[in-house]
Amino acid sequence: MKHLHLLFGALACTALWGCDASHIGEEERNDIVRRFAEEYYWNVAGKEGYEFISLEEIDEVLYQDNIDYRRQYIQQQITDNEGMLAVALTKRDSFPDLMVGKDSIPYYDLKIADYQGKINRYQQVLLGIDSLAEALGDTAKQVASYTYRYTLMGKNEQGQPDTLVFYLQTNPGFGVLQFRPDTADLYPNPNDFPGYREMAGRVLGE
Repeated sequence: MKHLHLLFGALACTALWGCDASHIGEEERNDIVRRFAEEYYWNVAGKEGYEFISLEEIDEVLYQDNIDYRRQYIQQQITDNEGMLAVALTKRDSFPDLMVGKDSIPYYDLKIADYQGKINRYQQVLLGIDSLAEALGDTAKQVASYTYRYTLMGKNEQGQPDTLVFYLQTNPGFGVLQFRPDTADLYPNPNDFPGYREMAGRVLGE
């Protein structure tokens, strides 16, 4: 019955995407994460021969952290495209007769329009991020994802006992979002923040 309660709680939180999990205690959350971690790992590797040792929370990412990450990332895209736009403007002056296509369109006019279009769209995304952040209010202080160190006892190629360590990030329902042997492979902005993917997809056409 306890497992059913934990599962239903996780599914409800997933359905609500960015729901407030403050009513779920640390022990209960850890139980949910362990259950999903065991299902994930043992479904991949086979349960036989592996022994659970520990599951330790080592980090958490807030929605505000993800907002800051996306702001910096989009601003960098703007800066990069502004640099390429400046180069294209210079080259257009140097090579005005360079044409492409059956209609003989100036090549660098096309590049300039492409870079300027990207800059405009990324600037719209920045405005969208600001609007979403304001609408989120205190929700931005909620945890977007927890990071855990998951330790098992397994066997090496010689059949000798060997400690295995993995790092996992949780999705909104405390299930497995990422499961990697190195923290360098984890997402820098797990689960983003409510509304971002839909907004960015509309503006960028992705």
